[in-house]
Amino acid sequence: MHSVGDTQVGVFVDSNSFCTTGNGDANTIIKNTISQTHIFDAIYVCGNYNLVQNNSINSTSEAAIRLDDTCNPGVSGFFNNFSSNTLNEACTQVWPAGFCSSAGSPAIPVHEARGGSGGRQRLVPPSSPR
Repeated sequence: MHSVGDTQVGVFVDSNSFCTTGNGDANTIIKNTISQTHIFDAIYVCGNYNLVQNNSINSTSEAAIRLDDTCNPGVSGFFNNFSSNTLNEACTQVWPAGFCSSAGSPAIPVHEARGGSGGRQRLVPPSSPR
């Protein structure tokens, strides 16, 4: 459990073949408070079997949580899960067009995410403000 604020990116998990330290697979990112991320995402995940759960994310310049498979094409992006995260004032600037969510509405882009259902999704738009 950590607090991260006023930074470029909150948590970065990457399984890129050029990355010589760490591992982008099987990470657990839980119970963190991340706010005021500038330039990049609050939580960026590009790997497999990662869990992003019970995080509180506020005021992001880009996505609150980005699940991506482009860091290691054909090998990354499988079986990543996110649940029970609290997202407020998230913004995403990805294709086809950028959008920002209202307070309480998640903005979570999913790039070619694959998992248990085998389905592919490109972008999950924000829900209606509550």
